[in-house]
Amino acid sequence: MREIKADGSGVAFYMPHHAVYRPEKSATKLRIVFNGSSPSTSGKSLNSIQFNGGLVQEDLFSIMVRFRKHKYAFTTDIEKMFRMINIHPEQTCLQRILWKKA
Repeated sequence: MREIKADGSGVAFYMPHHAVYRPEKSATKLRIVFNGSSPSTSGKSLNSIQFNGGLVQEDLFSIMVRFRKHKYAFTTDIEKMFRMINIHPEQTCLQRILWKKA
């Protein structure tokens, strides 16, 4: 994340987000949740204007059948994935957030 100076030219989309506070968690008490499906004042959301590359995974039945064929399996949890993906510099204008100093 980096600070930018808005000059009013070009396309920009400010990402709606909110904080989720969980005092019972010792490691991460505050988590930020981004909402790419929330429409802006123009009525369009980030999800609706970005390119849809199609389905990435197969249907659930095929996944479950293939899963049962192997002796060993592992699962994982994708954590903080959104902010770990590199965005092409030309597309960063579509994922801005407003920062308010407390």
